[in-house]
Amino acid sequence: MPALYAPSTLAELAGRLQHRQQSSTRLAASLQRDAAGALDNIDLSDLLDTDSPDGGTNAVDRARSLQLAQLASHTASEAGDALARLTAGTYGACHRCHDRIPLARLRAMPETRLCVGCKASAGRVLAGAR
Repeated sequence: MPALYAPSTLAELAGRLQHRQQSSTRLAASLQRDAAGALDNIDLSDLLDTDSPDGGTNAVDRARSLQLAQLASHTASEAGDALARLTAGTYGACHRCHDRIPLARLRAMPETRLCVGCKASAGRVLAGAR
């Protein structure tokens, strides 16, 4: 399969993917530390005291940090997968329709697997399943 983009464009996108992977990995680690810190700050008496908002706030902060850490880890993993596709020569093709993903979309979300049309279609399917 011939490359969908010029070598210079692929090099630019590879740089974006590497940056996305590294920054997402760092963010995930930081958020996991925040979640652990929130757990360290929980005072068990606050959890039992229904008049104190601190216990619930710490639990919510911890849960939010864990969810964001999971999202950042997922983004790092997706960026790594995209780098592998780039090396394999399949980067830039939509996984559903196999059309070329527009360059503007790849620049905005370099780890994406789907073109805009297929992503929108997938979103409609998920929304209908609710």
